[in-house]
Order: sequence, then structure tokens, then C-alpha cells
Amino acid sequence: AQSTDKETFTDKIKIRSPNFKRYEYVPYIRYHHSAFEIAGDLTMIYGIAWGMYLATQYYRIDSMSFDSMGTNMGKIRVWDGDQVLWNFIIHPLSGSQLYLYYRGRAYSPFYSFALTFTSSALFEFFIETATESPSLNDLIITPVIGSSIGVFLEQIAIRLLNSDQQWQHVLGRIIHPSSNFYWFENKIN
Repeated sequence: AQSTDKETFTDKIKIRSPNFKRYEYVPYIRYHHSAFEIAGDLTMIYGIAWGMYLATQYYRIDSMSFDSMGTNMGKIRVWDGDQVLWNFIIHPLSGSQLYLYYRGRAYSPFYSFALTFTSSALFEFFIETATESPSLNDLIITPVIGSSIGVFLEQIAIRLLNSDQQWQHVLGRIIHPSSNFYWFENKIN
């Protein structure tokens, strides 16, 4: 028996209902993280930082060496003289995403800040020294301003992720990219 109603292609595709969410998103804190887990998170971020640095500094690869790292590590500058784009946009946004990563892994706001600071210091002293000496402005701006922005972005993202509007849910995932991964712990059934 065939149906008398003609089904269109869009009728056959199930479009998500307005209540498409599978989870409720909350600013969750898991109080126990093993030393192995913390080291794993820092190592993953360190590896990503190396990849990003090589991708953005490809024109300086010829000047990178362990000798330059040793020389540059001992010359901490107060101000690095980078462009405004790097010092006041890229570094704070990087810091905010680091903070959101650690919050997404359910570290407390304090530990998320501490790990953002640690990740930033690892970058300054063990990656960027391949081409230049570390700077105090980057050590302060990236974790402090970045974490402050991250706190704000987390609140907005959680609100958007809990929205019944699909476009807001998508925007929440763009603002808080860590929410796109399986290890994001800030969701409950």
C-alpha cells in the first residue's frame, strides 16, 4: 500500500525540533584532577602551541635553534614591541581560549587561571625563545586579560548553549570551541 500523500525531500529529512539539545550546559567543577591528567592537559596544549607557533612563524624557522633558545631565555624584556594586533588581540584571545579549555575540562576558575598562566609561561620560555626573548607583557596580558575575557565568554557561551534556538547554540559552540569535543565536561544529561 503506497501513501497517497506526496513526500518532498525536506519532508523525508528530519529537521531538528526546537528542543534539539541533548545536554544542559553548566559551569561544572570537578575537584579532583590527577597529576597525570594535569600533565596530559599541559602537554597537549604545549604541543598545540608549538604547532601554532610554527604555522604562524614559518618565515623564522631558519633562525630557530637550541642555542638561540638558551640565549633568549636569559634575556627577559619588559615589553616585546610586537604589533598591537599580537599584544592586545591575539594574546588575550589565546589566553581566553586556554582558560575556556581548562574550564571545559572542569577545573575550577582558580585552577583554570593557574593552568592558563602555566601554559603561557611554557610558551614564553620554551617555545617563543626559539626566535626571541620572553617578555613580561606577554606573561601578564595572555593569562590575566585572557582569563578575564574567558570568564565573560564562558558565561555567554553557557547561556547560548542552553538556548532552544539552534543558531544561538551554534554561536555558543563558536565562542567556546572546547564545547565541541567529547572531553568537554560541562554538560549533563
